[in-house]
Parts: sequence; C-alpha cells; structure tokens
Amino acid sequence: MADQKSVDFLEALVDQIAQDERLIEKLIPRLLERLGGNSQKPDQWLTVNDAAEYLGVSMYTIYTMVREGSLKASRLGQLNSRKPTIRFKKSALDEWLDNGGVREQNS
Repeated sequence: MADQKSVDFLEALVDQIAQDERLIEKLIPRLLERLGGNSQKPDQWLTVNDAAEYLGVSMYTIYTMVREGSLKASRLGQLNSRKPTIRFKKSALDEWLDNGGVREQNS
C-alpha cells in the first residue's frame, strides 16, 4: 500500500511540474545531462566476425571492403605482419552506414 501512495505522489508531482513552464525549462537540461552521463559507454571494438554480423554481410565481404579501402579498419600486430588482427570501432561503422555505406563509383 505504501508503494501505491508513492506512485500516486510522484504522478501528482509530475503533473504539477508539467503545468509549470519554468520548471520544465530547468528540469529538462538536468535530466538530459544525467541520462547522458549514465548512458555514455566507451566505444566498442568489433572483430571481423562481429562487424560482419553487425552489418549483415559475410566476413569475406568485410575483408574485401577493407582491402579496397571502402571500409576503415584498425590493424593490430607487427608492422609487416601478413595477417594482422583487424578491429572496427562500432561508432565508425555506424557513421559509415549513415553516410551511405558502399557506393558505386561513377565512371
């Protein structure tokens, strides 16, 4: 029963705040700041397999796009390694998708 009273009180408080424009103007930036602070995660690094799954393509396609330079990747390992470990920033893949992904070259 105490929980229901708390919920009722909070609902009444939210209704009252919603009716006061000045309170809303002060509250929204603080809520966004608080939510943004908690939801910020460090950028996630993906393997070739993870990137292929995320983009919905094969690993072969990922390797081809990296080799052709149409998909940006980070290479880990020795400088002259024939098979470096490849990683992708998830945010970079999202940006790549937002910018149209692979586009046909104009001849």
